[in-house]
Amino acid sequence: MGFSFNGTTSQSMGLATRITNEYRMPELRNNTITMPGRHGVFDFGETVSERKILISCFIPPGETDEQFLSKKDDIIEWLNPDNGLCQLILDKEPGRVYEARLTSGFSFDRAVRNSCTFDLEFFCPDPYGYAISDETFDFAEAGTFTASRALGNIESYPVYSLKGVIPSGTDCISP
Repeated sequence: MGFSFNGTTSQSMGLATRITNEYRMPELRNNTITMPGRHGVFDFGETVSERKILISCFIPPGETDEQFLSKKDDIIEWLNPDNGLCQLILDKEPGRVYEARLTSGFSFDRAVRNSCTFDLEFFCPDPYGYAISDETFDFAEAGTFTASRALGNIESYPVYSLKGVIPSGTDCISP
């Protein structure tokens, strides 16, 4: 099991990884208001909070001191949060992508000579995973059409993209 972040896979970085917790539902944020003199709170429902994804990583032994230091520098450069939100794809969730960045720094905990472990916590401000390749429906003729979506696990709204040719000398298309 691995992951891809900002177009680079954990395997290509020489990492062994594991996700011990599967957070299928992000934390919920309760929307309430407290009123002085009233017991309890007014409940205005909930919203889904941000998603956090924890990944444990291991750099296996077998490299020289110089190679080991270089690998750690490469990992830090790869995961640099200054790059902003980047695509995070988990091998356990093929076809789904999250926009993420690191929540905080991390330290390399030495295991044995020139190997170490470290834990990553990714922050996804948008808690939902999106299809890497979304469905496309082409309506090339006049008429009524029904499109049934098969990807995803939550209601989403379509994005419309219109293509056409406007005749020269006009500023609108008439029916």
